[in-house]
Amino acid sequence: MARKTVSNASQLNSAIKSAGNGDIIVLKSGNYGSISLNSVKKNITLTSENGGNPATLSSLTINKSSNIDVDGLKFTGGGTGLTVRSSNNIDIEDSTFIGNKKGIAVNNSNSVNIRDNDFTKMNNDGIALSGVNGAQITGNQIRDMKTSGSQHHDGIQIHPTNGASSNIVIRGNVIDTNDTNTQAIYMGGGTTHRNIDIENNTITAGHKYGIKIAAKVAGLDIKNNVVIQDPALKSNKGGHTPEIDISKASTGVSITGNTAHDISASGNVSNNKIVSIGTNATASGSWSNSNSSSDSSSSSSSNSSSSSSSNNGSTITVDGDTVKGWTKKVIKNFDFDDGDALRFQDYDNGTLKPGANGQSATIDSAAELRQMINSSSDVTSKKSGNALVVVIDQDDGTHAVRLPNIDDIEYFL
Repeated sequence: MARKTVSNASQLNSAIKSAGNGDIIVLKSGNYGSISLNSVKKNITLTSENGGNPATLSSLTINKSSNIDVDGLKFTGGGTGLTVRSSNNIDIEDSTFIGNKKGIAVNNSNSVNIRDNDFTKMNNDGIALSGVNGAQITGNQIRDMKTSGSQHHDGIQIHPTNGASSNIVIRGNVIDTNDTNTQAIYMGGGTTHRNIDIENNTITAGHKYGIKIAAKVAGLDIKNNVVIQDPALKSNKGGHTPEIDISKASTGVSITGNTAHDISASGNVSNNKIVSIGTNATASGSWSNSNSSSDSSSSSSSNSSSSSSSNNGSTITVDGDTVKGWTKKVIKNFDFDDGDALRFQDYDNGTLKPGANGQSATIDSAAELRQMINSSSDVTSKKSGNALVVVIDQDDGTHAVRLPNIDDIEYFL
């Protein structure tokens, strides 16, 4: 495994062609234009050197390729930001999409993970899937869609153009459309999709279709979602009131634990809460500025962390006071072997062990981090793609501290 740093499109294309299995290609800040990966059958990662000023692409196409990880890039431009075709085992994470026609489009592919990305002012769809088997769409934020007139758009869409999709999980996403033209989660008809889970999403919107399943689905589980009207719209019109609406042709349907203005479905529809217009989203994961993803390294900082240099490395400070709902923090270029340390501070009393009153702790080795994880019921760890995620539960929400460069992740699990 090699780590290659590039600073322009020519160097990036050369690095992709010459990459070995497991290589990490690090993109310096700058604009790389349109890049294509065709028939790349290696396990490679494309990532930004500086999370505070990520590398920018107008588009990236992954075609007939496998085992590609796109981590922490920025996409802007009038077309589709990232297209995946006829590919397998693709991870798209911690990236930003601004003003694209579509953010991510995945067609005829298998095992695709789309997680912890931010989509703003999409002109069409945030995420669109067609003919996909096995996809995890988790922890993304889709907001402020750029729409006009009567044309509708979708936050997350599964459409039948390239055939049915199956084994799809849409979990923990926040969709705040800020318009009346965007369908938040939509599945088009004309085929039978299979095994679809839609859970723990928070939707504030102004279109009737908050979660709309127009297709026939065999095996549909919709649970613990919040689907409410955006209070900024100040409208009582039926067409502006989002609801959960499921095709009667679907089978194996379970709709439980949701909060919504209206639910139209058959099957197991139970333990849902029907609320009036004007209800605020209160579920974990509801949108707030503090939920915005931000990247930090030894050379950058954000509202939820800061870094200070020491003789042996950098100390990254992660602040528990910033936690509201689901709050993600990505810390890149962090490595205990380089003398880096993590400073956890201002967490709920008793959260961290060892530590003063359980509110703060400085961790400067892998062994100490594992001890902190194993010693507290409020702290857990998981593997997400190629990253270790330290999950810290607080009274006000959950802090997900993502460490993409930690080696031997299994040591912490």
